[in-house]
Amino acid sequence: MALYYNPLSFLESRVTSHVVLFYSLEHFYTFKDIVQGGKVKSFGLAKKYFFTIGKINFTAIGGMIGAAIASFSFDLAIANGATFVFAFGSVGSLESDSAIGDCVCPVFAVDFTGISQDYNIQEKTTELAVLDTNLQVQSAIASISHPLTVTIEKLKNWKKQNIRFLDMEVAPLAICAKQKKIPFYPLFICSDVIIIDGEWRNERGTISFQMQEKQGLALLAAKLQFFASL
Repeated sequence: MALYYNPLSFLESRVTSHVVLFYSLEHFYTFKDIVQGGKVKSFGLAKKYFFTIGKINFTAIGGMIGAAIASFSFDLAIANGATFVFAFGSVGSLESDSAIGDCVCPVFAVDFTGISQDYNIQEKTTELAVLDTNLQVQSAIASISHPLTVTIEKLKNWKKQNIRFLDMEVAPLAICAKQKKIPFYPLFICSDVIIIDGEWRNERGTISFQMQEKQGLALLAAKLQFFASL
């Protein structure tokens, strides 16, 4: 007698209705210490753990750098019950006076990865929900497929379009969340500054930036605490 299995049964795909995405595993594990998260398990191509703040149970999902893996994990979370999604990630700023280590909330996102078109969504731009109005920046973030695709000509054009930040994930997720009517609240920490002449400056790996990352993740925890109290 032949036995047949659904591959999804091996993915440990159960999640809570409230999900927090971390593109970086470093952020994923640091946040686990802050919120005293549970056992880390597999989640498709990523990892997950459960944690509780107030009366709300959350699922943290991490390890999804790049739009393709992030979109797969996002879809898998929604397919398994996620109805409210937060996210934390790093961005590069196109403004030379930007402070590395600052947390920001841009108000628009533009998808240059092509992932949203894979979902037959023609729009490339969408508004972003703002998690903290004190961190709101009246400009856009553009998601790109890889930092090596950045050119000086692109940087000049993006600045003319009021694009101030770059990442590799958030825009296609925000566009898909809008289509699926899933509330999506991203928070970013500025880890790099990309100067218009092509110079790329970052302080990742330094003790001061690691402290600022922990402060940013603690801010996220505080925002979830406020959300849970509503």
